[in-house]
Amino acid sequence: MDIRIYTGGHQATTEHFLSALNNNNDILLDEKISCIPADINTFRNIFTASKAIRNGKNEATVGQQLLEQLGVIKDAKKLLLNDYRIIGQEHRAFEKEMFYPRNRGLIKQIQTIFSGSNIRLFIETRSFTSFMPSCYSHMVFTNNAHNFDDFLAKTDPESLQWSSLIERSQGRGTKLPATTWRYEDYAYIWRDIVGAITGVKKYQDLIAPPEKLDLSINLQTALLFNKYIQQYPTQTPEEFEKLKTVFLAQDLSAIKKLASPGWSAGRIDALAHRYDDDWYYIERMDGVETILPRRIG
Repeated sequence: MDIRIYTGGHQATTEHFLSALNNNNDILLDEKISCIPADINTFRNIFTASKAIRNGKNEATVGQQLLEQLGVIKDAKKLLLNDYRIIGQEHRAFEKEMFYPRNRGLIKQIQTIFSGSNIRLFIETRSFTSFMPSCYSHMVFTNNAHNFDDFLAKTDPESLQWSSLIERSQGRGTKLPATTWRYEDYAYIWRDIVGAITGVKKYQDLIAPPEKLDLSINLQTALLFNKYIQQYPTQTPEEFEKLKTVFLAQDLSAIKKLASPGWSAGRIDALAHRYDDDWYYIERMDGVETILPRRIG
């Protein structure tokens, strides 16, 4: 069995990708492709299976039991594991000098359980200048308030490299093959991405999800929301969700703008150049394939 591990992209693209799989589920089932949705129980079952093997239980038996627990379809040719938590938590998307510092553990466990299977990783990269605001916005709107300047101070963006994350994910020795693409290109190549991961033959005929793909980041709304709840704290989760809905339903940045975060235009340009340089290296890494927009003409 081929096992495809999709670690996704922060927020918008992961949601769109999973919706695309669900929207074309009949095609996947016809081609014996089994998709495991994001679920915390998936991780618990993988951990338990890995522990059982370490304790001496037969790999094949443990692997079969895990497939049954995950609800994998009969005679599946491909198994898709789709969850960003495979490489880490959204609230710990980076440390001072590293993306997803604990990305290797679960991947290694999957390798142990399915040691005879072909495993491939699918990892999305993203410019730090939009990745950071997206991470911050997610924290604020999941009731984890932070001052943005303090949030920025916790990392050294000049040291963050997606190529390093890919190398760590692949592991040492016999490295797992990996496929990657840029968040910025996703809207133009999402069918190519789904096709590469699933192996569906006529992937260009896949039906788009009904949800609109929105890759914009409204940092100002998150900053205003954070400022508001600091002054007027909500008392219950229900009150927080109601207030969050009000903020997200409007483009509040058009009404009142806060001071821009402490990034100069020069620093933003420098970070963009570092991202380009990192991609230059990624395109030349051993065992790594890239998905890029097609050039016409």
